[in-house]
Amino acid sequence: MTPEKLKRLEAAGFVHGDAKELLGSPDEAKLVELRVEIAKAFRAIRKEAGMTRAELAERIGSSQSRIAAAEHGIDAGMDLLVRCLYAVGGTLKPVVPPAAKRPQIAKRRIVKEKVGGTRKSRVKPIV
Repeated sequence: MTPEKLKRLEAAGFVHGDAKELLGSPDEAKLVELRVEIAKAFRAIRKEAGMTRAELAERIGSSQSRIAAAEHGIDAGMDLLVRCLYAVGGTLKPVVPPAAKRPQIAKRRIVKEKVGGTRKSRVKPIV
């Protein structure tokens, strides 16, 4: 975006920034960044294969306009993005960070216990 256009948009009341600044939540920002990465990946693979948006839409049972919107991150659900990526022969493996770089999540399981004559479920850490 040119500096002139940015000044015009800011003067009109628009806010410019990255996903972290606009959303406020690091988790939401990560989700937006993942959607953008998937959209970029399937668009690049589609173009490299010489496939049109209409052909991809037909392959996954969607419309050309939804594919175009998904490629630009407009109103695209994660399921559509992943279906498009797989339809053009892509994979999520290069997008998802290696296990060593992911945060560790405590392992838990649901346990059913009998409490006062009734069965109740609760989450219990695995030790």
